[in-house]
Amino acid sequence: MNNSKTGALIRELRLAQNMTQKDLADQLHITDRAVSKWERGLCAPDIALLEPLAQALGCTVLELLEGQRAQHSPEQAETARMVMDYSRQEVRKQVHKAHWRSFIFILLAVSPALLAGVSWLFNSGILYVDARFPSPDGQTAVTLYDRNFSGEFFRFSLFNKDGCSFDMRYPNGSQGHYSYDADACEGLWWTPDSSKYVIVLRNGKEHTLLYYCQHGDINRDLSYWISEGFSHSQLPQSSSTLTIDWENDVDYQFLQWSRDSQSMLLYYSFFDQTQQLHDGYFWYNCVTRQVSGVLELDR
Repeated sequence: MNNSKTGALIRELRLAQNMTQKDLADQLHITDRAVSKWERGLCAPDIALLEPLAQALGCTVLELLEGQRAQHSPEQAETARMVMDYSRQEVRKQVHKAHWRSFIFILLAVSPALLAGVSWLFNSGILYVDARFPSPDGQTAVTLYDRNFSGEFFRFSLFNKDGCSFDMRYPNGSQGHYSYDADACEGLWWTPDSSKYVIVLRNGKEHTLLYYCQHGDINRDLSYWISEGFSHSQLPQSSSTLTIDWENDVDYQFLQWSRDSQSMLLYYSFFDQTQQLHDGYFWYNCVTRQVSGVLELDR
């Protein structure tokens, strides 16, 4: 295509139809400045505009390409149409490739940041938060996660869904992590003075009570200390005559804390050798480790 010849032909055909540059531009949905550039031979029409431009000017695409009016056979016109179709396809391919190159470049540019963000989400544990338990005074909080900790750092396994973990944040900003093998966590209860809390874990039908004091050590399982308390307590007649392992054979469930934040009310249950159920209630003092007020339900 000769830009000067094509531009002169466009101007000639436009004037022959009494059209201004703006009239032609409006039909093609472009600016009249573009039409002006064509007619001055500064540039050529885009390939996608050749057919609508030829239709607006009352000529053929082949005439626009040659820059002169001529008589063409149907075969020549068909050849020109095929060339145009091929050219349009090539333009689309080039545009498509350019878009893909831009996409790949952007993806490569943001990949490090994206990977870092995903890694932070998994390692921070945010995706696995099950519940948060703030203390009554608002100074401390315990976060429950539905995953075990993996390794010595605060990392979680994407595919390991066993167990549960707790993140304890202290008023001074430090934190501690604890991980347990359990089917589920049934809850966490703070004492009224925010000095202690108890966690109840469930494995099958059995419950594990974990006691923690902010000014002392954590007891991973209260069953041992409760059994020690029972060995020194006054039991009901029906229970005292039984041979029972109060640490391993009895299931304990937490009910509530006492007002002085020292004792917890617990429910106990077990089956004797005849498969008869024994259950009741008692108070366990976390400071003195004594059992008191044992009440067995009448069955």
